[in-house]
Amino acid sequence: MGKPESLEETLRKYAASDAYPFHMPGHKRNAKVAGIDTSLDITEITGFDDLYHAEGILKDGQERAAQLYGAGSARYLVNGSTVGNLTAIFASTSDGDRIIMDKDCHRSVYHAAKLRHLNVDYVERPVIIPGIRGSIPPENVDKLLKSHPDTRAVIITSAGYNGVKSDVEKIAHIVHSYGAVLICDEAHGAHFGFCEDYPQSAIKQGADAVVMSLHKTLPAFGQTALLLLNNAKLEENVSRYLDYFQTSSPSYMLMAGIDGCVRFMEDKGTGALKKLSGFVDEFIEMTRDLRNIRIFTRDEAIKAGAYDFDKSRIIILTPGGDGSKIFARLSEQYHIELEAEDDLYLTAISTLCDTAEGFERLAFALKDIDKNY
Repeated sequence: MGKPESLEETLRKYAASDAYPFHMPGHKRNAKVAGIDTSLDITEITGFDDLYHAEGILKDGQERAAQLYGAGSARYLVNGSTVGNLTAIFASTSDGDRIIMDKDCHRSVYHAAKLRHLNVDYVERPVIIPGIRGSIPPENVDKLLKSHPDTRAVIITSAGYNGVKSDVEKIAHIVHSYGAVLICDEAHGAHFGFCEDYPQSAIKQGADAVVMSLHKTLPAFGQTALLLLNNAKLEENVSRYLDYFQTSSPSYMLMAGIDGCVRFMEDKGTGALKKLSGFVDEFIEMTRDLRNIRIFTRDEAIKAGAYDFDKSRIIILTPGGDGSKIFARLSEQYHIELEAEDDLYLTAISTLCDTAEGFERLAFALKDIDKNY
């Protein structure tokens, strides 16, 4: 028996039918009017389920995503990880509750704390190299919980923007021993857990709720993400607050992209990520002789005290506080656009959609800049 029809296939079949759309969106699936392919862009109509009361194709898709990541359940997010963070925090707390929060959290976590009027205690991270913080020490979480046993939830980021991952399994054990909920913003780790070359996913390490942006590191449309749950008590509240925070008109094109991404990872994810791992290893070899610029590797991160590090995150350490200058040169002279800049380092996101040529271009540019530094 073959796989059930994908959401994209179902949309294409509908687009090819003679059904006339007296419904939103306003382009009426007429590509000639809109100037782009709008044929798959629909609203909730007969046969296409309702994201907030899913009983059919969207329910099946979310169950497929949960199975892929080993979660109790999964929810499609079409407003990015931002809405997942807001939902998870509101679902885990009441107004005025106390929470423990990682200072490296995304701004949406700070927004949730303000909107919920939460009392926040911050857990500290050590600096492992100038400009980059390390993993969250589990003992720091334990110390805060011991001082504030009324804490309802702990929210951490792992891995963060710079690839540093914390010991979620140990932190989860500590948090649960105090009766609190652990929320992990794993927006940058949707590729975790598929092979040993990358860290394990937080959902398999005991976190109650994990937010991950498919679009950051996997082949998926911008603003598509997942909220994974391994806590049945949160289910009802999550449903309520997703309805509060997420658009009431979810894009079926975005949801088809989520479904397609999950199916891709089922079939080809492990092999594609192993191939990426090989590209990264070759890139590190190509740049090993740099004299001024330096690549921050997984081995170096662990040696510096990090629990783990995402090797696909390329951290380029820059000399003399010249990060912004090198960032600009890469863009203007070599036509290479990196993710982020800082005076001390640059961040490049590599994914399973990268090519050997792309890594070679980056290596050449860095060596060219380095020798003429």
